[in-house]
Amino acid sequence: MARIEWSAVGRGSLAGVGLLAPLALLLLLLDRVGLGRGLRGAIALLVAMAAFVLAGMLAGMLTSSAPRSNGLLAGAGALTLWAVLLLAISLVRRALGSTTTGLGLGGYLVSFGAYLVLAAGCGVLGGTIGARMSARDGA
Repeated sequence: MARIEWSAVGRGSLAGVGLLAPLALLLLLLDRVGLGRGLRGAIALLVAMAAFVLAGMLAGMLTSSAPRSNGLLAGAGALTLWAVLLLAISLVRRALGSTTTGLGLGGYLVSFGAYLVLAAGCGVLGGTIGARMSARDGA
């Protein structure tokens, strides 16, 4: 029977966050050089998708069964950890008096939901790739 291997999910999620964490610095640098908002958003989306695929791929490689399910959870876990990190950054910025223009709670929830679907799909793709890589190396 297929089962979730939480250690593989955790490792995949942490790998995804490891790729997402420098994204905040990259976006700040791109903002400083005057890159347009649309292009910054496209770059952020591509890096985020790569991080979710990486998370799923690692989980798929580390699991003995259900690589897609483990990949899905790893992608979603990377997004959730990233969201917590962004929330902490936002709270610190508000405490320091930095001006932030936010979407409001509803906008953030819709955005999180859309990214959750994206993260899950990319995680499944990564889990499939990881399982194939694992099978190829083991054969």
